[in-house]
Amino acid sequence: MKFKTIFTLVMVVALAFVFAACGNNNDTQTNQGTTDEGTSTQHDTTGNGAADTFGEIVTLRVFSMTPDASELMESLYWADILEDKLGIRLEFMPTGDNAEESFALLMESGEIPDLIDFSTHKQVQEAIAAGLLLNLDQHEASLPDVFTNIPGGIRFYRDNVSNETGELYALPRLVSTRSIELGDVEFIPTVRFDHYEALGRPEINTWEDLIPLIADLTAMNPVTEEGQQVFGYGLFSEWDYHGLWQSSLLMNIYGVQNFGFLEINFADNTFTSMFDDNSVYKRFLDFAFTLNQMGLVDPASVTQSFEDWRSKLGAGRYAFSEAAWIMDMFNTEERTAEGIGFMPLLVNDMMIEQVTGPNFIGHEGGWSWAIGANTAHLEHALAYTNFMYSHDGIMRMRYGNPGPSMFWNIDESGQAYRTEASFDPLRQQWNSVMGADRHGTIAWLRERGNLIERDFTPTLPISEEVSALESRVAELTRTLSWQMIFSRDQEEFDFLWGEMVYRAEAMGVTEANAERAQLHTEALQFGLRYMP
Repeated sequence: MKFKTIFTLVMVVALAFVFAACGNNNDTQTNQGTTDEGTSTQHDTTGNGAADTFGEIVTLRVFSMTPDASELMESLYWADILEDKLGIRLEFMPTGDNAEESFALLMESGEIPDLIDFSTHKQVQEAIAAGLLLNLDQHEASLPDVFTNIPGGIRFYRDNVSNETGELYALPRLVSTRSIELGDVEFIPTVRFDHYEALGRPEINTWEDLIPLIADLTAMNPVTEEGQQVFGYGLFSEWDYHGLWQSSLLMNIYGVQNFGFLEINFADNTFTSMFDDNSVYKRFLDFAFTLNQMGLVDPASVTQSFEDWRSKLGAGRYAFSEAAWIMDMFNTEERTAEGIGFMPLLVNDMMIEQVTGPNFIGHEGGWSWAIGANTAHLEHALAYTNFMYSHDGIMRMRYGNPGPSMFWNIDESGQAYRTEASFDPLRQQWNSVMGADRHGTIAWLRERGNLIERDFTPTLPISEEVSALESRVAELTRTLSWQMIFSRDQEEFDFLWGEMVYRAEAMGVTEANAERAQLHTEALQFGLRYMP
């Protein structure tokens, strides 16, 4: 089986991984589940089958709020793992086109299946009140990985999702503690590595040092193999909201994220307005404007869609991008075998922030996992749940079984690492040059000191007044930002920036940012209650 590199951002309990596969019945992997293989937890290397433990293969019935999850899971690599390791198969109950209606009928019948996948905390509370869920506190001995690996999530569910019983009846999905070691970051400067090598691999100290490099790379390769023009840089407008979407990539690369129009630097949790001259947003606009002045920006950027932009990246029509997660489209097997393709570029002062950061309480919308109180297969249901919250279980469900010719393997100390088989020839060359063997770019960046992992901050709701104000400011920001990038000259660029700042502040953005800052401070304090 060929496994693609997983561009995942957090260690996440991967129950959602199984559900995501239900709708398409293939072995595509998602970024919804890993555990921290970077810890000292030992992986099971025995390979023992389930027969020795359970002596039979049973089918667990699952109700999932995921649309179209209604079939017996077979002929999938992870289905084989569950059968071999735990002696189970999963059969998803039909929910039709309306999972909410199906859930209501299920509650009314009182016939809860073996396993339940909820989409809201309210659903969990209703099921607890009806006595339909298993009290997991009474089975702690059978759930050692659950109680060891997600203590913060357990405390949160006892405090807030227990129908005021203070007991544990459900578990959070998408729990995270740190970035996985085998994965790659999604957003990082990316260029044709073969061309970068031909230029002598010039050192890039700051983001602005990329500008002459992009010019040189574009001049080196002005047209594609098909004769299409190559631009230095391209954008698209379809995903713009508070500002231009691609500004968020630069923020991510420098450890910053905007909440509304407030930039938060996760190195020290300090705040900067997007309309400050020293903001990362202004830095992005300066960067794109300068490239356009040099004739390096795709003129279709203002009007093209995401798919247009993505297709051009895949065709090699941009010399530079921050979207490493798309470049596999260009990096075909034939090209990488010849040492041709896009690979990450090191900018010495970058401090990449993992987009979602740690999340000790799971999905804030309420995605949850529970066992039916009257399951006929209690031992198997508990074993499955514990497996899915274990390091070894999540690694196997995400990457398949370990082995020297597989995507990953386990060394003599019990630590996971990526095998040579998981890297194509170009990646092997890049690994050798950049010193990134055995792991993905996440571990490489961490070892170099170019990675930030933010403090845990749950999202707190903004007031309706601020939300409405930000929507009005966003319309202004989007319009003037595009005009700035395509300004005639520096004088027009500076004028438009001043106009945008003046009008945004006149609309009340300073007060909106103050509320955002207060909420972030409160979220930091709230998060401390549920950190391990």
